[in-house]
Amino acid sequence: MKFDEFNNIEVPEEVDVFIKNGVKKAEKVKQKRRIKKCVVAAATLVLCCGILVNDNTWALVDSITAKIEYYFGANKNEFEEYKTGVEQSASDKNLTLTLKEAMLEDGEFILNINMDFSKKELDKNDMITNYMPQIKEIYIDGKKFLPSSTMQTFGISEEENINDIKEMDNIDFLTKLQIESTSYEDNNVLENLDKSKDHDVKVVFGKIEKMAGNSVGGSIRGNWEFNFTINAKEMEERTKVYNIDKEVEIKENNKTTLLKFKELRISPLYARLYLDAESTGSEDFLNNISIEAVDQAGNLILEGVGGDSSYVDGKNKYINLVSEKDLYQDGNKIDTGKIEYVKIIPVKLTEGGSVAKRYKDKAIIVNLK
Repeated sequence: MKFDEFNNIEVPEEVDVFIKNGVKKAEKVKQKRRIKKCVVAAATLVLCCGILVNDNTWALVDSITAKIEYYFGANKNEFEEYKTGVEQSASDKNLTLTLKEAMLEDGEFILNINMDFSKKELDKNDMITNYMPQIKEIYIDGKKFLPSSTMQTFGISEEENINDIKEMDNIDFLTKLQIESTSYEDNNVLENLDKSKDHDVKVVFGKIEKMAGNSVGGSIRGNWEFNFTINAKEMEERTKVYNIDKEVEIKENNKTTLLKFKELRISPLYARLYLDAESTGSEDFLNNISIEAVDQAGNLILEGVGGDSSYVDGKNKYINLVSEKDLYQDGNKIDTGKIEYVKIIPVKLTEGGSVAKRYKDKAIIVNLK
């Protein structure tokens, strides 16, 4: 890209310099698509600096700022029909969060956020290397929910280091979270949500943890609230659900593990296998039994199982276990349209986590065609 392309755009001089620096960074990152599932392009540019610019400038800014697609390694605007543009800012304690985009995926809320800490004075002796915003609560159509699992991916390239945060004014990050009912009667809130209609959403960040390396070095408590409307009709229509309703029992060395496969769900972004389970004979998670799922060509689609357990009446019981796969993982999207069937194979793991045995005689076939 040549900077001469800016000549016909009327922008304040200070913004012009800011944008050019951002484009330089975006060009460098674009050439390095060997990213860790995330790319940052031009931080927030004018989005958080409070300067009014014309429509042409906004179009330019939109083309070089980080979008949800970049974190997954997808093509630009590939998720346009699934996500909602929010563009809201909330400030407290000299920290500003800007919610740029939101997406209601089949099993996750995905938020594209920028954090501006340019007005936050840091103690020279402060060992803070990162800020971690924490979501306090979520409301959907007025009903309160809690984040049950949250993952944050920061928009930094391989040439940058999160430990250099003191030299930055702001940083982009993606928050992916699962939510659960406050009364725990429904742990599959998003999967069971009627995505064919609009939903009023309120997301409240209650604190920002100050990280010193991998440890929490204190927190900044405040209130950063966002209110918006979201619709996931297109996501729901593109999500395929395959009911399984089959059980597999594995008995070995006085240990019994019962796997109750419920359903396989494939959205435009993820493949997820849901199951319940019971185990007796040891305190090991599922007695070290796990799963692999391969397609008709033997390509690995899913592996591993995660979730919580409880001890009831002499049994370890597991509810809503999940095996999940990011379809864009490793930079190459899995073309689920070419998968004819998925074979789910129970496996025995060693203490180190490698596969010791595959129970191929107990495999389950899930036809996708």
